[in-house]
Amino acid sequence: MPKISAGFWSTFPGLSKSPELKRTGLFALIATLGTWFGFANPVLQVPLLALILPLCLTYTALRADTPGKAAGTGFWISAPAYAAAMYWVAIPVRYFGGLPWGLALPCPVLLGMYMAGYAAVFTAAVQWGSRRFEPLLLGIYAGLVWGVLELIRAHLLTGFPWLTTASAFVPWPVFIQGAAFVGEYGVGALLVACAVWICTAGRSLVAPACALAVLTGLMVIGMHSLTAGVPAGERTARISLIQGNIDQSLKWDRTFQQATIDKYLELSRREVINNTPDLLIWPETALPFYFQDRSILSKQITDFIQDVGVPLLTGAPAYAYLDPGPGATPSMYNRAYLLDAEGEITDRYDKEHLVPFGEYVPYTQFLPLPDDIAGLVGNFSAGSDPSPLRTSSLALGILICYEAIFPELARSRVAAGANLLINISNDAWFGRSSAPAQHLQSSAMRAVEQNRYLIRATNAGISAIVDNHGRIIEATPLFKDRTLFSDRVPLLTATTPYHRHSGTIRYAMGIMLGAVFLAGKLCPSGVSRYTKACSPTHKN
Repeated sequence: MPKISAGFWSTFPGLSKSPELKRTGLFALIATLGTWFGFANPVLQVPLLALILPLCLTYTALRADTPGKAAGTGFWISAPAYAAAMYWVAIPVRYFGGLPWGLALPCPVLLGMYMAGYAAVFTAAVQWGSRRFEPLLLGIYAGLVWGVLELIRAHLLTGFPWLTTASAFVPWPVFIQGAAFVGEYGVGALLVACAVWICTAGRSLVAPACALAVLTGLMVIGMHSLTAGVPAGERTARISLIQGNIDQSLKWDRTFQQATIDKYLELSRREVINNTPDLLIWPETALPFYFQDRSILSKQITDFIQDVGVPLLTGAPAYAYLDPGPGATPSMYNRAYLLDAEGEITDRYDKEHLVPFGEYVPYTQFLPLPDDIAGLVGNFSAGSDPSPLRTSSLALGILICYEAIFPELARSRVAAGANLLINISNDAWFGRSSAPAQHLQSSAMRAVEQNRYLIRATNAGISAIVDNHGRIIEATPLFKDRTLFSDRVPLLTATTPYHRHSGTIRYAMGIMLGAVFLAGKLCPSGVSRYTKACSPTHKN
């Protein structure tokens, strides 16, 4: 990859010429509006606008003199865009973390700056490539860079694959069916390649033709997939979701526990009478107590299940003493329990990918936090078994909370035999913000990649039933007591090419990027005609 030289620092405010600052500020505003309205938000979403950010970064790269200057400008363009789209991060920090706004507001800013670092690398890479590649190859190269960077972001520092390009297009499912073949990051790479080709349309007729061809190809694949029905002979299940809408500020109040259970039991009893489901699903930590202790509250739930004769999947905190010695400290888990029709626990799943700074403090040896802040963070331990929870013909692949945004976690559940993906979550932390819808759209990509229906049960919304093509069939509103029922959820067993070859696809993206990079490095004669920078005296 190109070096990001000292030219980076010349783009910081106050260190550049005024026209450059004005242009950067204008692009930052345009990119912020595009990112806000391109991804899910409470106002209006137009998925195509999500490509404005890579368009602005590409235009910036083509005008920059060096990769370093491109990186700096790309950073300042994208940081406010990402921060604005993730403004909701401040809400739980302020209202549930107990920190003042002075400490809460910088959180989305810092997270936006972190994500902008990847955008800076992309801008530098495109600037470097624009001096070496004709538009056709530049688009391929830029798309690969974007896709690989999204893949790296999904794994580096515990991973944060939020606001991925492909997830923005979930409301237009015709564009995301390619994820069954190349995955979420592959679709994002193709879309960004199209954006780069469009940006270079004035310099080559081949570039816009390539963009049109790729977009047409995605649409053809999408229309073919969306018109395909469920294969004959597949079993189905009747599923009921219970959205209790428990006030987050009262949820862990011991005096409110009985009211919580009463509400879930009332909604569930009504659902059983009206629809006789094969399975009831309650959200993440629907039980705000240790169900394993077999308390009076636990008995009320098991008595109810015995009475109605319907299995229940529910979330609850749990603990285990791994070291039974005197004074031992229990390990805490974010757990999903499966109860059979007799009210007995038949299986369980402990959350595998925990939320950093929410459920645990990562890298404590490098990030020592003050005691007053560290005390606000959970001390959960991670589970390690992706096996599905089974009842009758159902094999439930459990994804708790934001585990649903990680492709490899959904794949491991399907590889272990899951015929249905279940995401139990609690997005009440984020209020009436963009977060619940962004979470849902990111989760919907797992359904496409794995050819599985995804059932999403949340405390306060958005609960949803998503088909295997990522279409949101039914969804609940935010902060309403609701039940959601589907009488024929297919229990699919066929797998996608992406499921079978995801590792190969990811390695192939990296290898192809490396090959194109080496071609540009070793064969300067294939330089672009864009600028005089292609001359042999141009410094890189």
